[in-house]
Amino acid sequence: LDVQAGRRAAAYRLIETGAELTAWGGAQLHRAMFSAAEPEVCSLALETLVLAVSGQIDSPTPQQIEPLRAALLEGRALTGAGVALTDSAVMGRDPGSVLGRADGAAGLQPLTLKAGQTATFDGRWRVIAHQTVEIGPWGADFKIAEGVPVPLRPALMAVTHPETGELLALPGVNDSGVADFEQLGAQRIASRLLPPAVPTWFDAEECARNVEARLAKRDLKSNISV
Repeated sequence: LDVQAGRRAAAYRLIETGAELTAWGGAQLHRAMFSAAEPEVCSLALETLVLAVSGQIDSPTPQQIEPLRAALLEGRALTGAGVALTDSAVMGRDPGSVLGRADGAAGLQPLTLKAGQTATFDGRWRVIAHQTVEIGPWGADFKIAEGVPVPLRPALMAVTHPETGELLALPGVNDSGVADFEQLGAQRIASRLLPPAVPTWFDAEECARNVEARLAKRDLKSNISV
């Protein structure tokens, strides 16, 4: 258990120092830092980043992660495990996973939200609508997303008008105020690699006072100190 905890801590530090989560939902990886990490730590960090970027629930298998690790270290582009990795080490959502594939694999269905409604899209974004909108993958290479690598642009989440199809917002690229957007990647990284936090309802000082009061009735003394 200590070895596993140490590996999780090392993977978290690698992500913290060797990767940057982008505003549009991807991650810029620093190849040199992943190359310098132990293979097991590198693989665990990549598994966690895949979950953060893809929004998928199931962890990728070692057979899926090893090709991604090799591609990252060699500077190659690769698609797998629900993500696409560019030759410049940018990881984003695999467009084929959200748009559908030629082999018949289904893509994501758009969601329509009314003002005040909340939804989670593709496990990656939490959206609170301020007006009636439709959210789904845009599926196009649009110039306003110039900061996003071209192969990754089709998988960006787009907010459109449900009747006209007009593009209203691209979270992290062009936020227009039609909805509030929360990227969930950082939460997924923390929940996978960091130890559980002490519950906010647990008051250590109050607990110690209660113990002291109970022991006082028995003329005993507690060794609890906070």
